[in-house]
Amino acid sequence: MNETKAKHAAPIVRVSDNRPDLICFALDAGGRGIVVPMINTKQEAASMVDSCLYYPKGPLSNSGSRGQWGGGMERVS
Repeated sequence: MNETKAKHAAPIVRVSDNRPDLICFALDAGGRGIVVPMINTKQEAASMVDSCLYYPKGPLSNSGSRGQWGGGMERVS
């Protein structure tokens, strides 16, 4: 995924199954798009979309941004 950043391309990740844990991991790893195999029903598609949403609407959190942007608590005094 680091190679795509240098070329200003969006990394697309294919997960092996329509599972929230796999989708969350792929997005947390830096994927900007997800390909999920065997989506055959409206319910399966809705489940996949729900897995991509950030809290409070979905399971994703914002905790990964600190590592990407660096920093933490700076000394004030």
